[in-house]
Amino acid sequence: MRVTAIPMLVVAMIGLTACDYDTQIGTLSTLLTWMQIGNSQDQWLEQKSGLTNEWDRVALVFAFYDDYDACSDLADAMRVKFPLGEFRCVPAN
Repeated sequence: MRVTAIPMLVVAMIGLTACDYDTQIGTLSTLLTWMQIGNSQDQWLEQKSGLTNEWDRVALVFAFYDDYDACSDLADAMRVKFPLGEFRCVPAN
């Protein structure tokens, strides 16, 4: 990760605190399309909504040795805690 990436991400996150959820996710997604954090591909942990039947982004997994493995472990833990929930990992960049 470039040294400039961390300050940019912090500034973006501070600026997003006043925005609604959709704006926050959209802005973060845009940032992630051109900025990978760490050496492996960042991952979104998503949960399927029981109301809309769409996938909602609930966590961003980054800066692990293997972000997909870390995300999969998190998804497995969520399935244990919420057995009726559907979880998946998708690339963020």
